Amino acid sequence: MAWLLRFALLLLFAGLVQPLGLRFTTHGTYDEALFLRLAQHLASGQWLGPYDQLTLVKGVGFPLWLAAMHHLGVPVIAGAAALYAAACGLSSLALRPLLPDQRLRLLIFALLLLAPTSLADFSLMRELIYPALVLLLVACVGGWCLRWRDRGVWRWALASGLAVAAVVLTREEGVWLLPLAVPLMMLAVRGLRLGGSVRRQVLAACVLALAGACGPWLLVATTHQATYGVFTGLELNTRPFTAAYGALQRIRHGSVPPQVAVAREAWARAAAESPAFASTAQALDHPARRANLGPGIGVVGPLLAVNPALREWVSAQIGYSLPSTFPGGTASPWLREAYSRDPAFRERFDRYLGGPAMARGFLSGAMDTEFAAARFVWMLRDAAAEAGHHRSATAAAAYYAQVATEIDRACDEGRLSCEAPRVGLRPPFTPERRERVLPALLTAAQALLSLESHSSAWRTGDQGPAAELAVAGQFLNEVLPPSHQSIPASPGWEALITTWRVLLPPLVLMALLPWLWTTAAMVRRSRRRSGTPREQMLWLAAAVMLALVLLRLALLAVIHATSWPAATLVRYLAPAHPPLLLFIGLSLALAWERWRRPDPR
Repeated sequence: MAWLLRFALLLLFAGLVQPLGLRFTTHGTYDEALFLRLAQHLASGQWLGPYDQLTLVKGVGFPLWLAAMHHLGVPVIAGAAALYAAACGLSSLALRPLLPDQRLRLLIFALLLLAPTSLADFSLMRELIYPALVLLLVACVGGWCLRWRDRGVWRWALASGLAVAAVVLTREEGVWLLPLAVPLMMLAVRGLRLGGSVRRQVLAACVLALAGACGPWLLVATTHQATYGVFTGLELNTRPFTAAYGALQRIRHGSVPPQVAVAREAWARAAAESPAFASTAQALDHPARRANLGPGIGVVGPLLAVNPALREWVSAQIGYSLPSTFPGGTASPWLREAYSRDPAFRERFDRYLGGPAMARGFLSGAMDTEFAAARFVWMLRDAAAEAGHHRSATAAAAYYAQVATEIDRACDEGRLSCEAPRVGLRPPFTPERRERVLPALLTAAQALLSLESHSSAWRTGDQGPAAELAVAGQFLNEVLPPSHQSIPASPGWEALITTWRVLLPPLVLMALLPWLWTTAAMVRRSRRRSGTPREQMLWLAAAVMLALVLLRLALLAVIHATSWPAATLVRYLAPAHPPLLLFIGLSLALAWERWRRPDPR
């Protein structure tokens, strides 16, 4: 009977996914169009194609998956849905030793499968498959932990390593998944203490997991070495680029909006002391690059007046309906007036942008002459390429190393006023930015539970030339919508979103109560055993899932407070939903276990 119910749920999920369309624009130079280009090269056997400033800036995992879907003839949305459904099935299988009651496993399977964020925001972005990859990793690690003394544990260990590789090669932000290592370390220590065959089995499983995790990355890095001359999995997050970017961020400057990582005045100071950076600074200030300044009100205001797609997207993000027309051909006066006179608009606008300081930077026009942190990293590489420093990966590495050396030397010798040495892309974590993290964390938590900006309906903007869209659609096995079209909502998916908006907050509350009750009981009885072994395992598994959710939200909060509005975007919140739903299911199972076996008084 359970298998019939699972099959019925899969049919329901397939029916809900079938009307959904893929969101794609040929203008997504650093996202959609880049992934498509890389996947086309992979599918034609050219690895990632000719080298330029964008070839190695993002993980190869998603382009590899797109190339596989192309060769299999599977539409991208259908392939992503199938991958997510497989992850749900594997999760149910992994939990069998912990939850022998198949009704509880069926409940968790249904919760996971019918999550409205399973496909993120339906865009051709890495997040389309990232929730599925996260769920696969969680399932494999869970299966390993729950079978650590079984002879077949090596399968789960190897699968865990391969899942780690898939996640790392798709996105470079795996720090939030570190709580998954906690139960593995606990079991490894216990297994090593037992000795004998158990120790050998534990060591073998760890070696297999390590091989599964490192092997694919080493293969990619070796291929990059053979093709481009640099041994790296990702050029953007490794030296010497991070050293050059960190050196630029060291330079002190005057007051600028908080979302600015490297101020314009810092370019001029760096160029005066670094001959290597001088040509790039000149290219950064080229008129052709000014369209990417900000985003500030000087650019966004006129666009809101003429671009209905942007207007609807902004309305959805801030949760406030914007007018359909603006006098004078720009929304700038209306935005300033609404911000000064409407407390509701001001609160939502501040929340979306990351605080009043960021909102003032946008509305005052200060951002019209600066690059936000989210854009500067791309503009820096584009300008360096325009200046001729990206002829090859080795030439680019040598150039960025020279920039870092020259700026750091100028800082050390006092020719530039600088902060402490730093390496990395994250902006300095100033006290002002730290104060905004907690409000951003609450914003992310609210957006996670409310799904306020999630919808299957959307309006296309300028998606690109029809011929390019046709070529992209043919490769992706999808019919891509043309420019300036209103895509109607899918009734089934909208019903799913509406249902979860109502159910998710009370479900989270219902799950927190038994977990906190058990936590309090364990603290009270810290000197002796509290609950059955199964209850303890349920509590620990739920704790790891809760830690994943909180770390994901904290990561988005830091980005929101220092760089760009990440805490309200569905595609960034979506990976936190599978752990959240697992937390709900495991906590409800814990409550069921405790109800069946009340604590003795």
